[in-house]
Parts: sequence; structure tokens; C-alpha cells
Amino acid sequence: LTTPALVVDLGLPQQNIDEAAELCRRGKATLRPHIKTHKCVEIARMQMRAGAVGITVQTAMEVEVFSHAGFDDIFLARPPIQPSDLDRLAGLAATTHLRIAADSPIGIRAIGEACLRQGTELSVRIEIDAGLGRGGVRDLATLETQCLAIERQANLHFDGVFGYEGQVYGSESKQDLVHRATTALDRVLALANPLRERSGRDFVISMGSTPAFAVLADTSTPLELRPGNYVFSDAKLAPLTGFERCAQSVLSTVISRPSEQCCILDCGMKSLAAELHPMGMLQRTSFGHIVEYPVARITSLSEEHAVADLSSCATHPEIGERVHVVSNHACTTTNLHERINAVRDGCVEHTWTVTPRGVWS
Repeated sequence: LTTPALVVDLGLPQQNIDEAAELCRRGKATLRPHIKTHKCVEIARMQMRAGAVGITVQTAMEVEVFSHAGFDDIFLARPPIQPSDLDRLAGLAATTHLRIAADSPIGIRAIGEACLRQGTELSVRIEIDAGLGRGGVRDLATLETQCLAIERQANLHFDGVFGYEGQVYGSESKQDLVHRATTALDRVLALANPLRERSGRDFVISMGSTPAFAVLADTSTPLELRPGNYVFSDAKLAPLTGFERCAQSVLSTVISRPSEQCCILDCGMKSLAAELHPMGMLQRTSFGHIVEYPVARITSLSEEHAVADLSSCATHPEIGERVHVVSNHACTTTNLHERINAVRDGCVEHTWTVTPRGVWS
């Protein structure tokens, strides 16, 4: 392989997928994994074979790609509002069961109008703010108003509610993570349960994040869960999973040794997520984890260079040596590459396309 190259250890995604599916089977949860982590049809099929009820996507482009690949139960978890997106989504609803996020009457009306233009029907889920303070309704009156707005549209159907507990990424400890995850679920249930009582009908309650996944899979409340990064893991999640469960890495080459305590790799911001995580138990102060030199620190990234501090290493790499860098964020690292090199025992068995990259023209 020419470096930098995105590689995935074939045995690990399947192991991670199977363990997550088993957690759901043991509890009261169903699994609708988020494919934004891998953006790969082949990996999504692995997840479906393990028992997923459908997939979650984040963009209209992902809906189109995976619908055309034969996936027939898709939840778009970010509210669409652009007319061009809405018309294409409504058109895809003729052959695919789409569930679309909304959190405003304007969005609901726009979805309904697109369905009228295309002569199709769509299911709509209302987002509830689970405490992250990003999107979603925050009180019961607003939730009920939006449910009524859906019911007034003859071609829309209320499909349930969902939340995203992203605040768990700031957890200070595993105990704090459990507290944040359960508190987020309580915020969603505080609106969902009264709505169930008043409407007299059952509906899906969906939650989604990888750090909170095991906690929420073990609750007494039947949930649909939408983890994404569980399939790969990354350096940020390693305190929960261990680096041995990190399936994705960027194969890189040492191109320079400007000093005894420093080396330069040929991966930079164009191939490795340029993210740190400054807080909590998932803190990362290095721009990735070098598998072969685990105590080295990547101190800076340029577009095509990574600078690594080797001062804590007992041995040092040579120029030309290849190393594997586990990124701090697997999802954004995937999006930087056109293909995934699926390897087993150091040999490439498959090359998979990262299909839904960029935007619609």
C-alpha cells in the first residue's frame, strides 16, 4: 500500500458488531447502527446480518447511496430542510422505508410538501434535546404541537422520538458516564412517556452514542440504539474499549528524523482527523496513537505531515519504517479517504469504497 492509507483489521469490526448485537439481544434494545463512522456498504451489510433492524445516516447523500445499495429501512437523524434534499428524499420513499428527523413545524411542513410533489409518504421522528443543547424540542407542549403538525399532513406518519446523548463524551469517570447516559434517557422519557399516555399509542424511543451504548442497552426501557463508532473504536474511546479493539488505523511512513527525539510521518490533516479531546476520561492530547510506539505523542499536524515526540520511547523508528496510527476520531478520518483497505494478517483482502463523501451537486 502507498501511504498514507486507511486500513481496517478485518477480524475486529465483526467482533465489535457481534458483541453489540448480543448486548441488544440480552436486553430490551434493538440496534440501528449509524453508518457515518464507516460510510461503507460492505460494513453496513455485516451489521444487518448481525441483526440490525435498519441503519441510521446523517445526510441526504447517505440516504441515496445506501438506498440504491438495497438498504430498505433508513433513518435520517439530521433534520433536512433544503428543497433539493427534500425532493430527492421524498422520491426515494417510493422504494425505501425512510424515517426522517424533524424538530420544527417548518421542517415538518417542508417534508410534507415534498411528499405531495413526489406522491409518496414518509415517517417522521421528532428529536428531543437529551441534554446536549444542540437540536431537539425541550418541552411537552412543543412536542405535542409537532405531533399534531405531522398528523395534519396526510402523507406523513409519526414514527417516534429520538435523542442524542453526546454529553457523555465529557464524562470524568465510568460512574459519571453512567450518570450522564441515564440522565439523558430520563430527559427524553420525561417528554415521551406523557405523550404516550395522552395519545394512547406506543412508538419508538431511539437513543444514540457509542460511549453510552452498553449502559442504555441494559436499561429496563425498550429502546432503539444508534451507536456508530462501536464498529471501529478509536484512540478517544480506548479508555472504554482498549486499543486492542481499535479496528481502524492510518498506515503511515516515517519520512524524516530531524532529531533523536522526533520523527515526521507522512500522514497529516488530509488523512488523519485533526482533533484533540481536552477533557474527561476520554482526554486525548496527542493527535493519534502510534501502535508500534505507544508512548510517542503526535504533537502537531500539517496538511501532509505529523510531528511525533519520541522522548518517552525506549526505541525509535527509522526513516522508511511504516507505522499504524489510530486516530482520535474514526468517523472523520474515514471521511478523508476514498477507500478502506480491509486487511488480515498484514495482507489486503478487500478494498471497499467510502461512497457517500462530499455533497450533491
